[in-house]
Amino acid sequence: MLLKTLVFIIVLSGSFFSVPESLFAQSASREVRQAEKKKKQQERRDRKNFEKEREQLIKEHISRQSPEVQERMKQNERERQRQYRERRGPFYKRWFRESRNGPFYKRWWEIIKKRTFL
Repeated sequence: MLLKTLVFIIVLSGSFFSVPESLFAQSASREVRQAEKKKKQQERRDRKNFEKEREQLIKEHISRQSPEVQERMKQNERERQRQYRERRGPFYKRWFRESRNGPFYKRWWEIIKKRTFL
């Protein structure tokens, strides 16, 4: 647990030093801000177009398959989405959550057992 905490603190402090200097400086000139805004808009458009093309390619690929294969592909996609929703949380939540074998959990469980007369 101490090692995990130490690693977490090191990663956190490393991310602080990688913050761009523009956040600490005075605001940039209007031309620079507009150029950054246009760049972000273009990246957003490119990402959106990429996703549209990707979806179109997937639809074409599925349409080329036989009906039995199409049904299996749809079922696999539903299963994949279900598993994605149920996956474990991020590593930092798993690292720092209370263990079920720890003293707090054992005390809590004893209190619950007494209240519910199990």
